[in-house]
Amino acid sequence: MKYLDILIGLIFVYLLLSLFSTLIMEYISTIGRMRATLLKETIRKMLDPAKDDPVNAFYKMPLIKFFGERRWAFWSSKEEDNLPSYIEPKNFATTLLQFILGPDYKTNPQTAGGIVGIINAHKFISESTRDHLLLLISKTQAGGKSFFDQLEIEIENWFNQTMERTSTWYKRKVQYILLYVGLAVAIAFNADTLRMAGQLNQDDKLRNELVKNATDFVAKHDSLPMPQAAQQTEVVNLRDSVVANYLRTADLSANLLGWKNDDGDWEDFKKYFFRKLIGFLLTAIAISLGSNFWFDMLKKLLNIKVLAEKK
Repeated sequence: MKYLDILIGLIFVYLLLSLFSTLIMEYISTIGRMRATLLKETIRKMLDPAKDDPVNAFYKMPLIKFFGERRWAFWSSKEEDNLPSYIEPKNFATTLLQFILGPDYKTNPQTAGGIVGIINAHKFISESTRDHLLLLISKTQAGGKSFFDQLEIEIENWFNQTMERTSTWYKRKVQYILLYVGLAVAIAFNADTLRMAGQLNQDDKLRNELVKNATDFVAKHDSLPMPQAAQQTEVVNLRDSVVANYLRTADLSANLLGWKNDDGDWEDFKKYFFRKLIGFLLTAIAISLGSNFWFDMLKKLLNIKVLAEKK
């Protein structure tokens, strides 16, 4: 049971530090406009990956401009910085058809052959995009709904499939960045995994208090809201909860988290440099796995502990 409690204590610390790192990552993503930039790059590849003019013209469409978000930065306030972070698939399909066929494409009746001619003559889409659109049109002609309604659905499906691949790439990129953020957080909080494990093994009071804090935290949170998807109040509440739990955890032992105000830490750092470096790297890797991973793991271990205590 002791080693299970040590593991629960470590995972609880990983969870708190992962939440801190996730919030930092969210600020980086917001300021750097990572989602908006990636979305524009994705649409550029859908239209013409070799040129910038098509995507720039597409982003000047009224509906895209309406959902644009101005980037906060001291150095930039240009109109082209108003990029949307998210576009509804239906809005994308409607805008793409307006971009190619004109704003009144639904009220201006055209034959499938006429639409094919417009697509082939359009200067702002690549040959591969033309071929894909022609394939969607051929599938649409066999559909049961009205032509444009069915074509919009086919374009929505194309957009969703493309964004799924983009989302996978974005998550991988975020995980890489989280590794660096996690290393910085680990060093800032002196969160050396090897040292913390040793401290939890030696300090019964600290270990028991951490298990209690972990149990209380899980009882108050059924799940962890993702900052980009959650309401602002949820994010603020989660941030306050993380801060409160961190301060409570740091107060339990001066040796668990945080640096001392004397020369002892610096001497230990020089003496056990490679050991501490490995400890920091282990913490950084743990943080890069994400707060949801550690939250789910914490819930499972607490359930195991409850079942073990009943026997």
